[in-house]
Amino acid sequence: MSTLAIVKNKELKFKTLEKGLTSAEVLSQQFEGVLVKLRQLQAGADYKPELYVKKNQVFFFTKGSGYIAMPKIAYNITEQAVFVPLFDKEKFFIRADADLEFIEILIDLAKEDIERLADMRMTLPHFKLHSQCERYEERSRVPM
Repeated sequence: MSTLAIVKNKELKFKTLEKGLTSAEVLSQQFEGVLVKLRQLQAGADYKPELYVKKNQVFFFTKGSGYIAMPKIAYNITEQAVFVPLFDKEKFFIRADADLEFIEILIDLAKEDIERLADMRMTLPHFKLHSQCERYEERSRVPM
């Protein structure tokens, strides 16, 4: 069993990628084929993620507000939210209205994943605010 290294926010090493965008790697080298970045986008700044052919992307918005703009639709980020883009086909950008913090996860696709991309595309892009998500609750049968 491997050990998972936890890094506190104050220990993260943020790098400025472009004007208004900083990034720090989280869970560095912890999971093969998975890259986790904590991004901070200043109010008024844009971030244009790359398109990937062999990687899936997932964004978790944790603080702030803004929106995601795509050619045919836009999503307002007004609270915590999750976004999974059509990672290899549709360009988009993220704009911060107020300072925005989010986690970007890049996951290498296995050969089997690439073969099943057609099924995935039927449900992408996907965006949900936290308040729109179903609540999962597991009840214990053990008396307290």
